[in-house]
Amino acid sequence: MAKNTGTEYENFVKIIQETILNLSNSDLSPTKHITIERNKIIHDKNEIAREFDLYWEFEYGRYQYCSVIECKDYASKVSIEKIDAFLGKTIDIPGLRLIYATKTGYQSGALTKDGIPLIRQIICTMIIKPIQIKSMNFEPDISWFTL
Repeated sequence: MAKNTGTEYENFVKIIQETILNLSNSDLSPTKHITIERNKIIHDKNEIAREFDLYWEFEYGRYQYCSVIECKDYASKVSIEKIDAFLGKTIDIPGLRLIYATKTGYQSGALTKDGIPLIRQIICTMIIKPIQIKSMNFEPDISWFTL
């Protein structure tokens, strides 16, 4: 059995982001100027190079958002230790929105820390036809867009 490197899941999440990009090309969409990069290197304020699975930059309304996405194709639910590691990796890079993509969900301790919710969900429902996404419903938690 081949080792799961996570690359297949990263590519899947990238396809989702690119689909959002294609939907944003409509004049009616408030989301504009989306760029998506895989294995993005960002230097923190201490000049330490940090690599992220995906980097997603876009404008929503009048605001520009820079997001990093960690894609984890684990067999079990994500633990608080994994969330803490992601927070630690990004703490010295101001202005980032953090997205943690997983198929398995989160352990209860990863959902809140000291009574404060850590996770906001983006639920994505798709109808997929081989080689082509036929439709997609994108429902972000609106509080994710607030500053």
